[in-house]
Amino acid sequence: MTEMCCTVPVSLFVIYLNAKGGLKPWISWDDTHFDYSRIEQIPGLAWRSNYRFMVLMELVRWLPPFSGIVFFCFFGFAQEAQKQYRTAYIYLSKYLKFLPLPRSLSSKGYVIRLTVIPYI
Repeated sequence: MTEMCCTVPVSLFVIYLNAKGGLKPWISWDDTHFDYSRIEQIPGLAWRSNYRFMVLMELVRWLPPFSGIVFFCFFGFAQEAQKQYRTAYIYLSKYLKFLPLPRSLSSKGYVIRLTVIPYI
């Protein structure tokens, strides 16, 4: 629900900003992909002078990392994920023999079962 409440308004805002700048008619795929490998370098002074474009560029820049952090907060701190982190930590501490094994983890009686699938 949080993801939907955050992404729908932002997506609508981005669509609005793109549409307000004017839409070009679609001609063909050849026209769409003409000079596709060209990468333009525009100085910050130029794109920051247009406020609407600056907002759009900053949204495109900062929304993916922010969305990733929100996604991790929802699923990375879940009880099931913490159990997997604990299992991986115990396995690595035994396998590498240089990570200390905390008493709180070893006293809970976790059993690690590792299935190795060989490369063919």
